[in-house]
Amino acid sequence: MGPTSKTIIGVAVVALLAGAVTAVLLTRPDAGTEPDPASLAATELREASGALIGAPAVHYAGWYTDDDGERIVLNARVTADGTTAGHIAVRRLTATFLDLGDRTFAKSEGVFWKLYGRESDDLTYWNRWISVPPEFFDLDFGDTLTPARLAGTLDPVGRTLTRGPETIVNNEKAVPVTDGKLTWFITTSQPRRLVKLAEGDDLELTLTWLDDAERGKLLTEAKKGVAGLRNAIDVDTAKRAVSAADVQKLTEKLSSAAAGSPPAGQPAPSR
Repeated sequence: MGPTSKTIIGVAVVALLAGAVTAVLLTRPDAGTEPDPASLAATELREASGALIGAPAVHYAGWYTDDDGERIVLNARVTADGTTAGHIAVRRLTATFLDLGDRTFAKSEGVFWKLYGRESDDLTYWNRWISVPPEFFDLDFGDTLTPARLAGTLDPVGRTLTRGPETIVNNEKAVPVTDGKLTWFITTSQPRRLVKLAEGDDLELTLTWLDDAERGKLLTEAKKGVAGLRNAIDVDTAKRAVSAADVQKLTEKLSSAAAGSPPAGQPAPSR
């Protein structure tokens, strides 16, 4: 995705993470004083950013546009370590994808791959895992949408912020905060959480926060998906892309992630 992915990925994430502690140690206004809208918006972004850094996993639903202006419908779950599983739809043609960090795979009927210039008359691409570059669909799912990485977009420093009227997102009260390009919808209840992200005609995603158990379920499903990668082929060469050793390493990686202690996030109270 052209302008959208550049906006999100281009945010100074390193600076955010380096200052993550100070990001949540906020200076609050004196009792009896009402903060101005810009200051309140900055506070809301900082609080939501600090919470998002600690989210175990997030479920995204919505759409984005690719470099050619094609709208791609996205439904994906992303863990704190970047493991991603989901579906995309382009012109009503759907594909399942699995992003495992530095390896991304997708599976669909052959007609889907024709949209991306891959002939499939010989059934080479039909219903099998295809290894693709991370940004093959113009959005690196596991990198860009990892909670801590997305939290980088909520850094208010250097932005002119405005707040819109209260609205409802995912059955929760939220206020839109915008810098004129990106718009973040932040819950009015504590802890403040990002529940929607929009960027003009380029992106609109709602977020549902997942808890540790749901994160574990996703990792378990991903392990099952890895078992089917033995016959995966490269999208460009149609040659075998995954060895038995690769499958073993990916399985071990997911097992390690499942056994580890994920960040202590704050799941949404409603779904």
